Amino acid sequence: MKTKIFIFSILSLSLLFTSCGGTDETTELTEQLTDTIQSDSSTCDCESAWFNQSTILPPEEGPTSAFGASSTINCLFHQWSWQKFLYLTQVPSGETLPFFLSKMTQVTSEMVPVGDQNAPIELVENAQAGGGGLLTTNPTFGDGTNMVYYSIHISDEFKAAAYEFEAMILANPDSVNNSQTFPVGSVELKVSWVNVASIPANELPNYFTTQATINGTATTVAMLGMHVVGVVENHPEFIWATFEHNDLAAYYDWDGTTNADVPVQASSNKLLFNSTQTGSLSDILWTYGNKTPKNPNNVFTIYKYGTPKVPGGGFMTTTSQENGQENYDNIDHLNQSVHDTIAAKSLNLWTNYFYNGSLWMNMDGLTKAQQIAAIVARVNDFGNANAGGPLRGSVNAFNISMETYEQTASLASIHGMTVDSLMNCLVCHGPSSYLQIAGVKNAVSPTYISHIFMNYMSKEDPNMTLQDISKMRFKLFKAHRDAQ
Repeated sequence: MKTKIFIFSILSLSLLFTSCGGTDETTELTEQLTDTIQSDSSTCDCESAWFNQSTILPPEEGPTSAFGASSTINCLFHQWSWQKFLYLTQVPSGETLPFFLSKMTQVTSEMVPVGDQNAPIELVENAQAGGGGLLTTNPTFGDGTNMVYYSIHISDEFKAAAYEFEAMILANPDSVNNSQTFPVGSVELKVSWVNVASIPANELPNYFTTQATINGTATTVAMLGMHVVGVVENHPEFIWATFEHNDLAAYYDWDGTTNADVPVQASSNKLLFNSTQTGSLSDILWTYGNKTPKNPNNVFTIYKYGTPKVPGGGFMTTTSQENGQENYDNIDHLNQSVHDTIAAKSLNLWTNYFYNGSLWMNMDGLTKAQQIAAIVARVNDFGNANAGGPLRGSVNAFNISMETYEQTASLASIHGMTVDSLMNCLVCHGPSSYLQIAGVKNAVSPTYISHIFMNYMSKEDPNMTLQDISKMRFKLFKAHRDAQ
């Protein structure tokens, strides 16, 4: 009887959310209900220690935190990700903008500071990571088609360390190959934005909006997603976490897949997907070098929470994240737990965003020297998610608004994807510089995992431009795909 009451209660709650502005489509309601029931075995919760009343505290991440122990659990990394996101998006005392806009530094992809803190965001960059894809909005959702733009923000800890590494290399060019790592507390953010005209007026209260300039023109923009990339104790490779607005695009149907791809559909119109049309693999592949946005633009997520599945809806069992079900359930349960908790604290805005997973390396029991060795040992294969490797968490981690066209290395099909088809942040980010720094080509250091630091150091090579670096990245992604 308890099970029946539990399911009825969830259904009632889902209907309540629907009456408050969500969709009333049966398919989407069923998906939400199924996810919640499947996640009931998880105990990965939002914790009271994150808060001082309605103030979000910074997560514990130093040597005395749970990350300092000789062993860690999957849930810990997901909890850090959500708490860090909430901390960075709250408005500090005495400020009018969230922490990431008032206390962090906006920089270009070459780590050059942009404007002033508390000033409107300056948006110029619109090419996505990897192949340089351009993402535009569904013209039938809001007022016309608009381009998605990106901003980058770094913490004071990251910035100070980067300048120290630069000084070290300039003083001694032989140190361009080094074992330095960014310190605990170092954070990089990448945030996706779009002109609010893309979003119906009745939906706008569900988005964080702020002032920006797009190519010099004053514009109000809405936040679509955020990468939260940070260093914690024993994880110099960074934790790579990502967040999205709740209802941007469609999802591929693994449950309904057998031996062929199924058309992707959405029961309601979305910012990045026209519900009167269908999507297929070609909609989420980008031709390298192309400078024209796709039209129509119907993009979708292959793997929810970056957790690979197989035809029939089961989880892929050949990845280094041995228990895909646990990873998925922990994320799903934590999303609901956080949403419930922050809604009770009247922090309702952020219930419109969800955590789509994170990626990290298994460093349990390793000394600092061994951690660095583990990073450097994978210099040519950092994002490999095959079983037995060190990658953990969401091994196909991505953000629909930032890596739209880099979800798979497969050019043939979705249903036939294998572990070798998976894409994630670390396929591109790794300890190799891929370029010449201080006279040394393909230098190796854990610091080069950060592309903005690597790009910043490229100025030490007068013959290397950002365009050259981008071409090298494209070649890296193309080589990964061509190998499939």
